[in-house]
Amino acid sequence: MSLIGFKKSLTMKDIADFVGVSVATVSLAIKNDPRIKEKTRRRVLASVKDLDYRVNENARRLSQKKTEKRNAFAVPPTTATEMTIPAPSL
Repeated sequence: MSLIGFKKSLTMKDIADFVGVSVATVSLAIKNDPRIKEKTRRRVLASVKDLDYRVNENARRLSQKKTEKRNAFAVPPTTATEMTIPAPSL
């Protein structure tokens, strides 16, 4: 598979296809998991570097279900004067 002129963001699947290993192997190699042979790890990491692969943090958070949650609530005005917008002072 040739990645010359590749336009979209690279994925682990793209790296796996390029190196000829599984997506799981790419993931474990990037994490330096001891279950991956050193020769395979070097091939994967060399391809990651050569192809300028960057982890997509948004995809990572979604897959781990660790999205940032923010709570918001509205407080209604308590008096009639709080409901009006003051005229700008000149």
